Amino acid sequence: MIVDYSKQIGKKMIIKSNETMIIEVDTILYITCDCGVVDFYTVDGNKYFEINAIKRLEKELFELGFYRINRNIIVNGKYITKISINKQENFIQIADKKFIISQRQIKNVKKWLQN
Repeated sequence: MIVDYSKQIGKKMIIKSNETMIIEVDTILYITCDCGVVDFYTVDGNKYFEINAIKRLEKELFELGFYRINRNIIVNGKYITKISINKQENFIQIADKKFIISQRQIKNVKKWLQN
C-alpha cells in the first residue's frame, strides 16, 4: 500500500475527554496509550487525551499513514525523521523522540516503510 499523506489534510479527529476537542489529523505526530488512556501529541506541542482503545485508532488511522510500532505507540509516518532497524537497535524517531519498534512489529514495519 502506497501512503498518500495528503489524505490527512482536512481530516479532523474528535477527542472526547473533559471537553470535546477537534484536531486536524495531519497535526498529530504520534499517539501513546497507557491503561486505556490515549494521548495525542501534535506538532504545536499540545497533548490531548481520551479514554479509548488503541486498536480502534490503529484501524481508523492506518490508511492515512499512521502505523502501530509497538503495544503502546502509533506514529504518523509523515513526521518520521530517522529509522534504525538493525542488530543493535530498532527505533523510529520523530523530532527528538525515539520510539522502540517491538520485535513482533519489525517485519511489518519494514514492509510498511517499503511502500
